[in-house]
Amino acid sequence: MGEAKDTDGARATEAYELEKLQKEIWEKAIDTQMHFNEMSVRSRQLGLSFVVAALGVVAVLLSKDDARISGWGYSTHVAGPILILAAFGLYSVKRLDLGVYHRMLRGAVAFNEDLELSSMRPNLMKTKLGLTQAISLYSRYPDADYPGKGPKRQSAETRVQIFYWSTIAVLISLGVLISWSRRTTPATPTASKAATGSTSPDAATQTGGTPQTK
Repeated sequence: MGEAKDTDGARATEAYELEKLQKEIWEKAIDTQMHFNEMSVRSRQLGLSFVVAALGVVAVLLSKDDARISGWGYSTHVAGPILILAAFGLYSVKRLDLGVYHRMLRGAVAFNEDLELSSMRPNLMKTKLGLTQAISLYSRYPDADYPGKGPKRQSAETRVQIFYWSTIAVLISLGVLISWSRRTTPATPTASKAATGSTSPDAATQTGGTPQTK
């Protein structure tokens, strides 16, 4: 009888330690998810800073006609290239966000979903879905109804992709439009001479005129 009690007590202690260890692993996994999510948010804030800074600089420079850049026989307002460079900067942030941090976040989410499904939810939570599972449900299905899935699936990555590409397209379009509308062709020396006229005595003689004398 006593041996049976000892055995039951040892099993209960082992089960308690196992549940405690699973809880600690789950908490660490949640912290990892939060870390990568925070890194993604920071990268998006950096991208928005590019956009806001570029628009602010362009708004100031558009009032100055002499803020121009020249090359390949043309001259245009510097605001256009600034917007295009901001678009390339935002694309770099997109690559960092979705290509690095978001993929790490997805890995942490997949691990936590597996952990909740296999041990945490049936043994500890006693809920229809785990925390990570519920977050993933509403992230992937905009019209989700807990605990069921909605008919329309659109992942968070897809919505972030739409944000990045639409913003990049707007910046490039504005940059090209400003560059095209404010472009000029620098005057050649011959054209400048013809526009200002010639004051040399030889030129006056060739055109039938005579130099003026006092």
